[in-house]
Amino acid sequence: MATAVKRAVGLLPIIALCMLSCTINDNPVDSDPTNDKVVFRIEGKYTNPATNAGALPIPQSEPKFEIEQATLPKEIKSITVQTARAAGHRIDLIFNDLRIFDWAGEKKINYEITDVSFEEKVEGKWVAFTEFSPTPVQKINHVGIVLVLDASNSLGNDFNEVKVDAKEFVNLIFQNTDDSAQLGVVGFSTSLNRLPIDIHNTDKDSVQRRINAFIDKELQQDEFTALYDGMLAGLDMLTDPLLKVDAKALVTFTDGRDNYSSRTTSADTVAAYLKKHQIPGFTIGYKGRGELDQEILQRLAQASQGVFRLAEDKAKLKAIFHEFAVSVTDVYTVTYWRNDQIIETNEPRLIRLNIGARKKI
Repeated sequence: MATAVKRAVGLLPIIALCMLSCTINDNPVDSDPTNDKVVFRIEGKYTNPATNAGALPIPQSEPKFEIEQATLPKEIKSITVQTARAAGHRIDLIFNDLRIFDWAGEKKINYEITDVSFEEKVEGKWVAFTEFSPTPVQKINHVGIVLVLDASNSLGNDFNEVKVDAKEFVNLIFQNTDDSAQLGVVGFSTSLNRLPIDIHNTDKDSVQRRINAFIDKELQQDEFTALYDGMLAGLDMLTDPLLKVDAKALVTFTDGRDNYSSRTTSADTVAAYLKKHQIPGFTIGYKGRGELDQEILQRLAQASQGVFRLAEDKAKLKAIFHEFAVSVTDVYTVTYWRNDQIIETNEPRLIRLNIGARKKI
């Protein structure tokens, strides 16, 4: 079962991660000014209820982990959690699609995860069981990303520079994922122009050249703005059952508001789709010649706990494309495995993940 969450709490001063069975304080975020290291904490309620079969309780119900949203540091921009039964008595808690970043004014701060530990609250104390352990934290390279680009006439001559920024975005995505990313592109104006994700092509150099050529030559401006149709087309690519990736993101750029999507498509339609499929939506608004609706772009990003950024000029737009290329590819996963002890729904076990991280230079 998956739960997507991202909320905010404050940043408090700190000590380093504790190991194994030690008890640490209850601050959701700690920091060490001597080495710029931060510990982020994520808490949740875990249950593994039993169903009765004769006289013996047998754990047949699905285990469940629900994150306590109020405990999440604001720097945790996205995370999903799945539980799965493994061989023997093992149950895996898989913390996936984990992105950690923040802004200090206009400066973006990305965090690199250095180490993790898990603790469970037993009789009022946080302890770590030596019998349970996390897998090493892994940076995810196999990501699925669709770039949705406004190609309406309101951009004027700025459209050519947008295409340059988009190609730089694509190149950086491949660079940051060791050529393991799966990318698609949707251009929207009066109609849609799609370059689907090439699921079966393993030659990433040819894929990258094809995407850049599509942006450079195939995307042409037209009169109107079918923003919502464009975003839904991108989401259709990302929800293709044949697309097997470890994390997903939809990145959308526009300088205006929707005025040509189909009658049955609205911002609410897109927001519901993003939320249902737990796909982070990163939206970029550009103050060009169009009638930008910042509120809607922010609402679409928040629907999936994504991020909205406003570009007031071309230099800022270029910087945001670069920021988002890093944000959607700095994705981590870690798995905590424990035994299948029965823990009933009315008495959930609190479990927390401690993430040691440092700011990326």
